[in-house]
Amino acid sequence: SPYERPILGYYDEGNPESADWEIKYMVEHGIDFQAFCVFPAVSDGVMTFSNADHLFDGFMNAKYSDMTKNCIIWEAAAGSSPKSLDEWKNIYVPFYMENLFKDERYMTIDNRLVMCMFGMDNVSATIGGDAVMKEAFDYLDEEVKKLGFDGMLYLASGGHSKDLKAMGFDGWYPYAWGTEGYSLDVNTSSMLSNAKSKNVYHVPTVSVGFNSLPWH
Repeated sequence: SPYERPILGYYDEGNPESADWEIKYMVEHGIDFQAFCVFPAVSDGVMTFSNADHLFDGFMNAKYSDMTKNCIIWEAAAGSSPKSLDEWKNIYVPFYMENLFKDERYMTIDNRLVMCMFGMDNVSATIGGDAVMKEAFDYLDEEVKKLGFDGMLYLASGGHSKDLKAMGFDGWYPYAWGTEGYSLDVNTSSMLSNAKSKNVYHVPTVSVGFNSLPWH
């Protein structure tokens, strides 16, 4: 169907030329940064990202990547989570620091590095609970200060949970406003209703429609 065909046609996300076309479209329309969904994987004490060609092969090597910023969405629903605080400190944090946070193209707000997460309940369950997860977040806060930043800004992706503050999140945003997300009324009512949340900050989010046909 032509309705599911990307404006670039079917293309390789890991191709820097494809990334440059995406960057061109963004900067021409006032979009400042991309949040790349990545899937951590740890094997024998070594961490990598699977399905991250769009970031490491495409965007990172694009000629005009310095015209926009990037941050990651840690996909913890399908990707891995640290099994202990020690694994977080010794494997995850060094990987994030070396491969992401030291790159001047990484997104900051008020000198705080932005990291988004999808599947936050999985991280809490794997690492040992909400309190341990917050301890892990606090540790990373202190580590990035050694690089000259003022800490991290943690945003949860998906439905709101009363536990987000206990986990250490600063805010949350929706994955989408559902299949009716193309509607102005749906966007307006959803943003206004969620702005009343007192647990953590709700990031006002403009959604498009959600069509999963290409996946299925």
